[in-house]
Amino acid sequence: MAATGGLYSLYRVPCMAPAVNRISGTARFAAPRVLVVGVITVGLGFAVYEILFARALERHPDPDQSHRHLFVAVLVLNAAAWGFAFGGDIIAAGFSLVFGVWATWLVQRAINRRLQRTG
Repeated sequence: MAATGGLYSLYRVPCMAPAVNRISGTARFAAPRVLVVGVITVGLGFAVYEILFARALERHPDPDQSHRHLFVAVLVLNAAAWGFAFGGDIIAAGFSLVFGVWATWLVQRAINRRLQRTG
């Protein structure tokens, strides 16, 4: 289960970088850098980049404010995921995986909504 979550982050989080750059109109995030930092930090870097992506999306003007508190939600979910990850038992690992995937899903959903509107 943890391996599946890790492989999911290994693929999904670096793929978000170009989309966030396109939405925000800047070139702050490079997918190879996200991948290297995530691998070197054994996944913690992916959580940090998800939080940075959420902040970049939240700061970019959005007419309907669909993800106004995205940064806080992703920060809390990733903090809970890493807190449970260090819990040590299988139940804590399950909660960690759920919260981590939930945070990734929130960021991806915000990206998808913004890209649908921009075309």
